[in-house]
Amino acid sequence: MIHRFSISNYLSIKEALEIDLRVTPGQGDDNTSFIAPSGQRLSKAQLLVGANASGKTNILHALNALSYFTLMSFSLAPDAPTGFEPHMFSQSDISEFRITFESDGEIYEYQLAVTPEQVVLESLKKKTSRLFSRIFSRDWDETTASYFIQGINAKSARLVRKNCSLLAWLRQHNEGGMEVLHTQLELGAWSGNMYPAGEKAKLPGDFLIERSAEILAGDPELVPAVLSVLKRFDICIDDIQLLETGTSGIWIPYFVHKQGNKVKNLSVYAESSGTKRLFGLLGVLLNAIKDSSLILLDEIEDDLHPVMLEALFKLFLSKEFNPHNAQLIIATHAIELMNRLHKGQITLVEKHDHATETYALSQVEGVHSRDNFMGKYIAGAYGAIPEIF
Repeated sequence: MIHRFSISNYLSIKEALEIDLRVTPGQGDDNTSFIAPSGQRLSKAQLLVGANASGKTNILHALNALSYFTLMSFSLAPDAPTGFEPHMFSQSDISEFRITFESDGEIYEYQLAVTPEQVVLESLKKKTSRLFSRIFSRDWDETTASYFIQGINAKSARLVRKNCSLLAWLRQHNEGGMEVLHTQLELGAWSGNMYPAGEKAKLPGDFLIERSAEILAGDPELVPAVLSVLKRFDICIDDIQLLETGTSGIWIPYFVHKQGNKVKNLSVYAESSGTKRLFGLLGVLLNAIKDSSLILLDEIEDDLHPVMLEALFKLFLSKEFNPHNAQLIIATHAIELMNRLHKGQITLVEKHDHATETYALSQVEGVHSRDNFMGKYIAGAYGAIPEIF
């Protein structure tokens, strides 16, 4: 469960920005938020709203790249780049990330400073009172060209390559104890429609379909839930069948249509764009909900009717559909979703002088909880809107 995170000097993000999913006491206790085991109320959803090219997607890329690096960087070749790119006009080549999260009621803070070539600083802390206590830290010393390591077996940890996360290395060697395991479970289990290896793009629709089909094939108990939502959204499908294509390991969904005594099976690729999109989203959403993980979605509105999109978003927020309180961060132009959330759950994104900046709607002076957020946003009252000359 994510509490907050900050990013600096990564892609279009130059100066540090922070997004906070902790809910303030005056925000209400409706189904847009939940009380975590730690006692902290957290948001189920956070919208990133702003003009094209403002950097909304790069915020998702940053989180996705961080997740991949902490989970899989041990598999990088010794001389491979880390995959992190600093801002193109920055005088520093160090990208920095800090994320506060909780697992089993315990609150942790993970920090990473990294260049395109190597880790400069990495640390994991656990909240033990008002302060955080170190679990491990790893600092690069330019003078000795080595790491100063604290909190774990230093001799063993020095074997970690410069382009590898210590978290990923500890996981691979089954070391580090429960705190490292909790961190891996929280940071490494995120899902959505971003490429898993941190490439700077979202998954094309067909790959999202394949991912959803793979999830359903591995967990057939999710199939009835997907079918139920498809039917609920007025899509004429009677059943879903999954067929593996030869030995490729790729599963193709077929939708069963019935009329009287007639039965017709259609490949998902013969269905409408909206049906394909909804199927791709549902498998990913339900899998993440089952594991109570974070979901990163870029332009969730693609191919979906606004009424269907709003219904899907409302469904995600419901206790019926999302009983384990998975969290969702969306970069979107579907501004109608703004009226489904509180002002603290809406992050406005702008770009000034080639650099992405963010601010919460709750930081804008004069915004009231009963305002029509969408109407005022489109009228330009909040900023973060295209300026057309």
